[in-house]
Amino acid sequence: MATTGAYVAVVSLGERLASMAPGPELGALLAAIDPALVDDDADLVEIIAAWDRQIAHANAHQLVSMAEFARRPWLVSGDPDVARDERGALGSATREFAEDEIAARLGISPGSAGYRLVLAIDLASPLRATAAALTAGTIDVAKARTIADACRHLDPATAVDLEAAVLGQAPKLSNGRLKTALRKALIALDPMVAQQLSRIARNQRDVSVTPLDDGVAELRAVLAAADALTIFNVLTATARAAKAAGGETRTMGQLRADFMVAPFTEAMATGVLAGLTPAKLADHRGRRAELNVTVPASVIMGVSNAPGELVGYGPITADVCRELARDATMRRLVTNPVDGTFLAADSATYKPSTALADMWSSAINPACSSVVRDPRRGAILTTPTGSPTVERVTIISGPCVNATTFSNTPSIRHLNS
Repeated sequence: MATTGAYVAVVSLGERLASMAPGPELGALLAAIDPALVDDDADLVEIIAAWDRQIAHANAHQLVSMAEFARRPWLVSGDPDVARDERGALGSATREFAEDEIAARLGISPGSAGYRLVLAIDLASPLRATAAALTAGTIDVAKARTIADACRHLDPATAVDLEAAVLGQAPKLSNGRLKTALRKALIALDPMVAQQLSRIARNQRDVSVTPLDDGVAELRAVLAAADALTIFNVLTATARAAKAAGGETRTMGQLRADFMVAPFTEAMATGVLAGLTPAKLADHRGRRAELNVTVPASVIMGVSNAPGELVGYGPITADVCRELARDATMRRLVTNPVDGTFLAADSATYKPSTALADMWSSAINPACSSVVRDPRRGAILTTPTGSPTVERVTIISGPCVNATTFSNTPSIRHLNS
């Protein structure tokens, strides 16, 4: 509360917080606030904003400490004066394996520590204005990193010019819009450098797979922007056509994903990837591209719902294993039931009949007994619940997918497609 003459001005909590720079005073005030006791929603929003500034301020100070650590070589003398003389320039990485030391103390990976350390060095020099904005809490660490990433491969003078071109508007821009502003500003500042960086980036084009949870994975493609938009726009147009035809219950996103998979599924079947220049799929060790899944035989027989293992991904559910087994070609491998050590393999392969594939795909009750004809010997296998011996198989799903494993005493594993 502030008093001026006969007037008494009441300053709300939100107004007080909004006027405070990040630092010890703001930190102490925020720590003393119980959000549950704040009745005014506007004040609560200002508390959130104040914490954001305070976090940015703390991040800036941690990065300053990291940059200082990076410029200190391993201690070569017990004399502090000598040690100071050995330090590199601010913004240099004099200390070898600095990220490993930081990682060990913070309990993070060296890669994660290095990721922070690179930003710390960039902000120490030449991007000091960005560092100041982070310390003041006007931008967060994500925006600071976006600016640093855009400037990293530029000469110091150009980097400072690019920083100056966007920093003023950075607090009001989303991180995505800030990236766009940086790209546009660089082209305006130095078109030749922008073209050179674009060529370098296109040469790093790549495709990778990252396993996600619940039986899905992320397929990431780094492509020239025009190529990426060509793929996305074609998939969108195809999805819209499917929707316009009627009777389609899948979402646009699901349709895009399904249509993207289609040509590659066909390529596994035909051995040729279609395109302007059709490309033949190469064999690896005498075998075409394929998927490999290892699952307990009891899953395929419908006796259990134990997880399978998709090579290159990890655990998948029994239902997915049985779905892959429908069109799979199988090859028996015998392994040690205790440690999974390979013991033997059949040279012959087997493709299950439609009736057997249908039985597999409908087998979902792990509590029942199941009678299955052994495709390798024509014998009948009775597998009651609780049986101590369970075979294992690997299946190759689709024309080129390995997908089933029976784990038994010994266990069988491997299906070919």
